[in-house]
Amino acid sequence: MQVRYDKGTLHIMLPEKINATTVAAFEKELFAIEQLNGAEEIILDADNLSYIASLGLRVLLKLKKRCKGTPISLVNTDDAVYKIFEDTGFAKMLKVTKKLRFVNIDSLEVLGAGTYGSVYRINEEQILKVFHNVQSEQAIHEIINTVRIAFTHGIPTIIPFEVVRTAKGIGVVLELLNAEIMATLMHGNPKDFDKHVIELVELAKTLADTTFEEGTLNNRWSFMTSGAESGDAYLTPEEIVAIKKYIDLVPHRNSGVHGDFHARNIMMMDGSPLLIDMDEFSCGHPIWDLGGTYCIYQVFSHLPADITHKLFELEGMTFTDLYFKLFGFTFDEADRCWEKFFNEYFKDYSDQDKIYLAELSKVYGLLRALVFAIERCHLAKDDPAKLAMKIYTVRYLLKEMQAVDFDHLIKAFEV
Repeated sequence: MQVRYDKGTLHIMLPEKINATTVAAFEKELFAIEQLNGAEEIILDADNLSYIASLGLRVLLKLKKRCKGTPISLVNTDDAVYKIFEDTGFAKMLKVTKKLRFVNIDSLEVLGAGTYGSVYRINEEQILKVFHNVQSEQAIHEIINTVRIAFTHGIPTIIPFEVVRTAKGIGVVLELLNAEIMATLMHGNPKDFDKHVIELVELAKTLADTTFEEGTLNNRWSFMTSGAESGDAYLTPEEIVAIKKYIDLVPHRNSGVHGDFHARNIMMMDGSPLLIDMDEFSCGHPIWDLGGTYCIYQVFSHLPADITHKLFELEGMTFTDLYFKLFGFTFDEADRCWEKFFNEYFKDYSDQDKIYLAELSKVYGLLRALVFAIERCHLAKDDPAKLAMKIYTVRYLLKEMQAVDFDHLIKAFEV
């Protein structure tokens, strides 16, 4: 019986059969687990379980009594095992969930691939988002709940349906009829480029104008703060304080924030834009999305060659090719998109205000890239040479941020 304990959660892999022959050994091994007493949550994984007899059910009843007050759930049950728990009433005593359907992604068309996940086309009506860094089914359901909150507040997004398993992680099936990626349309049809940028601006303003009730969603400020503070293993306390100064400057708002707002994360369905990749959706000040868009179309596309090498670890691919693969644009298209986006978004502002707002977008674009670089530090923490390169990029980005007059940022927030 495999056991894993992580941050208060005890994960127990159940055997193939728990019957009269095996139940005594199962009970002895189960109650010998040291972490039973201190666990904050117990997950019984039935992925291998094909049968459980009444004697096995009694052992689980003993477990529930012994660990009174500790949430216990049974996951990955097949139909036969689920029926046993349902028929005996145990499904009302324990949280029991069925095994997720497995989807083979080997032959599926890849629509997009990024740091946090990949999107595949299942057929003409469905796509599949597979999460690279989310292995918990519960975490996926939390993301789905966030998407539904956004949808019910009028944010145009794809409605999620089924959670599934794949060889590369847990994913969610989404309905998508007659849809194409906005970035693909913009790259393939230059004459419609500016029209789509205007649609991009209108969608950004829809997010900014949509207010969510306090506590309904996670706040982007918290995400950025925890991201910065997680760099304390690599940076000096003074550097962490310097980074947080920019985060703390952002005024409190409860507007919608996508978290990764660019044309590769927008699908055009029947002429209307829909947001996808909603796993970072939260609330906060619109600058978080403006800065994120600047990060994609200006920071990343204009990084010095040595910085891109240190940050992205290019192997057998130029950064030009990687950038196009991630975001669907050439560098020239990225420049064109940002210039049109910025001027359209702030078209009613004075020239002086635009100067301040351009600096604001730049600094918070650099900040988004900096937090991304800290995330890359975590991935490289076991390789001193790679980690040193990532830390170098964090410090480079911080220096670029500090080159902008801080008082100008204050004025920009007052515009």
